[in-house]
Formats: sequence, C-alpha cells, structure tokens
Amino acid sequence: MIYRISLILMLLLTPTPTATTTPPGADRLGYGEVVTGTLTALRPEHLYQIEAHAGDLILVTMDRMDGTLDPLLILTDAAQKNVLATDNDSGGEHNARLRYVIPQDGTYLLRATVAQAATLNGAYRVSLTLTNPTATPPPPEVAARPLYARLVTGREQALLDSRTPFRVYAAVLQRGDTLRAALTVSPTLQAGLYLYRSDFAELTRAELGSRLDLAAPADGVYWLLVAQVGGQGDYTLDAELPARSLDTFDGVRLIPGQAQPGSLSGQVGAFYTFTTLGGLSADVSVSGATVILLNPHLDLIAADASGNIRGAAVREPGSYALLVLASGGPNQLQPLEYTLILRGTPIAQPATTAPTADPTELTYGVTASGTISSAKPRIFYNLRGREGDVITVQMSRVSGSTLDPALLFYQYIDGKPQLIASNDNAAPNNPDAAISGLRLPATGAYLIVAQGVGNTGGAFILSVNRRA
Repeated sequence: MIYRISLILMLLLTPTPTATTTPPGADRLGYGEVVTGTLTALRPEHLYQIEAHAGDLILVTMDRMDGTLDPLLILTDAAQKNVLATDNDSGGEHNARLRYVIPQDGTYLLRATVAQAATLNGAYRVSLTLTNPTATPPPPEVAARPLYARLVTGREQALLDSRTPFRVYAAVLQRGDTLRAALTVSPTLQAGLYLYRSDFAELTRAELGSRLDLAAPADGVYWLLVAQVGGQGDYTLDAELPARSLDTFDGVRLIPGQAQPGSLSGQVGAFYTFTTLGGLSADVSVSGATVILLNPHLDLIAADASGNIRGAAVREPGSYALLVLASGGPNQLQPLEYTLILRGTPIAQPATTAPTADPTELTYGVTASGTISSAKPRIFYNLRGREGDVITVQMSRVSGSTLDPALLFYQYIDGKPQLIASNDNAAPNNPDAAISGLRLPATGAYLIVAQGVGNTGGAFILSVNRRA
C-alpha cells in the first residue's frame, strides 16, 4: 500500500545550540585507569578524554612522583569553552584531588598541568575513579527515546524496542578514512549494523553480525543505523573513526514556498538541506515517518518517531539538515510518498524590515545595483507580483567587493511585511545570495531587503526574474 503524507516545515523566531568538537591529541582515560607522564617546559600540560554519563560522581587524582611539580587539574567540556571544575592541592603535599558530578552524557576533557610555571619539571600519576559504580541506570523508557547521535570514537549504550526500532548515527569522513564499529547486544535482542552514504544508498551491513569495517570511498556524511531485527533490549556500540569537521551538506535542497515531492521506495531515508539566516524556530509535521532535524554542525536539534516537532531552535545562520526516515527502519520498509513544503513565517519582525527610505521599485527582468556600507547597511526594493508567479531573486557581489550578500523576502499582509524567504549562500562555497523557485502566495506588493552578513560591505547587482 502507498502512503501519501505531507511534510510542512515552518520557520519562526528563536535561539540555537552550539556544537562541540574534541581536539586531537587527547589520550583516552577510562574509569579505574592509572596513567603516568612527565611535564617539562616543552610540554607544560597533557590532555585526557573522558567518556561519562549523567550522574557519574568522578574522582580524579594527580600526584607528583618526582621533581618540583605542583599538580593542577582542570575539567572542561569537549570544546574547552566551559571550565567545569579545578583542583590544585586537595590531595595534600601539593597533590590534586578533583571531585565532580557529571551533568549529562558526553565527552569531557581533563587537563593535567601545574599551578606555577616555575614547577614545570617532573613526573606525575593520574587516576580516574567512578565513586558511585552501583548507581541505578536510567529506566528503559528514557534510554529508548534518543533517535540520533554523532558517531565518535568511544562506547555508547542504548535500547531498541517497538517504539524505537533503530537509532541513527552520523559520521563525517574523508576519503580513505577507516570506520570501525562493533555491536554487542543483550540476549533478548537481535540487531544489526547498516551503513549508508549521505543519500541513504546502502554501502554495507552486518545483519545479526557484530562488526563493520569500511574505508570511506569519498569525503562527506555517512549514516550508521543500529536497527532491530527481532526482540528488544539494550546494546553497546563501540566505534573507532577519525575526528572530522563538516564544511558543507550535500542533500536535496529545499526551496522556500515550493512543494517538493519525495518518496521512500526500497530506501530507508532521504536527506534534505535548507539554508537560513537564522533567528528561526522549526515546526515539522509528518504522518508515517520519522523526522530528525540537525544544525550546521550535524548536532541534534530535534527528533520524533511520530513525525511531530514543535518549536525547534534554528538560530545561527547556515545550512540545516532534515532526515525523513521509514519509521520501521531498514527491516520494515514500505513504499512511502510525501509532499514536502518549506515555509518561512517569523513570530516577530526584526528591525531591518522597516524601510528607512522609499524603496526602489523593481520589475521582472530588470537589474538593479547598489552598495552596502556602514552608512547604508541595507537597501530596500518593492516588487509587485501575481499569485502563482515562480520567481528567482539573485544578489551578486561585484568583482573586488568584500561583501557577503544576504537576501530577505517579505510579503505585505495588512500593510505589514511578513518574512517568507531568506538566503545567505546561493550554493555551497558560493557567497552570493539567491532565493530560487519561490512561488508567490498572493497577488500584491512584496519587499526585498539586500544586506551584508556581519560587517561586510561593497557593491552588488540584484535581479528578479519570473519563470515562464
């Protein structure tokens, strides 16, 4: 049976999260481990990576073994942006003893260094202890809910059942990178590993198997699914892969205001991207599919197995990703057809929507030019269009200009401009701005705002064309 559904992504005004990355060169330190090292003027510190769970009460010690060291321990988040705890001499004799309750599952960094540069000479010993090893694990309902995570080197545990038959992991790889994943399941669960390219074309699988090894055939995003084959229970996933960042997405482009048909036929998922200037909130409504919304760093914004997301934060500018997945996972595929629509309707209007002077009148096929500067940070244009017109607005910087163009497109409703589309980058690695294939919702007046991203300025050319 063919299912017909409609997916509407509504964008409204709100804040966003920030991504974190673990720096290279950090050694892994697990519970119960003791490591030694030496600090000198040439190596004034050593980084250790700790994987911990919410509620873990950790004890880290750093003892001087010889020399003049005055040990200092500093615990930070994975991005080293937030210092969570420090200790200098709680262990007596200038030795460090750091205790901390982990607030949430994730990666943490421990910096082993000295309190004074003058003491940078000698050997040390560091130990990590979990002081509440009998802590009660989270109930299965909590473990079952997460649908998505970034894949990083380390170990993760989760639960698969009828409500959550699969979990998605994103890996960013360069050509030739090796990805290794090993799956261990409880006696009541049968599950497999399934690896896909960014477009969800399958590369390999280990159905009821325990291990996958892949040399990446190209740069880009890869999706790893841990999926239920039978039964239910928890699993442990051990992964090993390089730490890579992502420059651009390579998914099907969503065009604001234009209905785009899609289907899942013999394929577990589809990967879409859209670009925004930020300051938005996303609402996604789907019937018969799972949806996952990701920020420009491939970090999770929101996910829902029933296809309903409300008020998801989309604050920072950039490219965002939307995954549409068969709700049963790779082992329960059914043909699925849907229509996807991306709309922009902000809750509140930014101050930039009020023209500071009479806007320049534009007509289809006519090119205008202007210059963005600190004295004139945005330029306004009026356009009259008819309902159903499919138009493209392009803003290109003039050769030699340092401008990073950005476009905002408003519809006048009751005399007030309402944002319906925006664009910062016309395409990956293209700083010019373009709103392409926009279908006008009504006959009447529209407002176009041309501006620069950040403090950039310079000359540009702007054109509006209607598709025949």
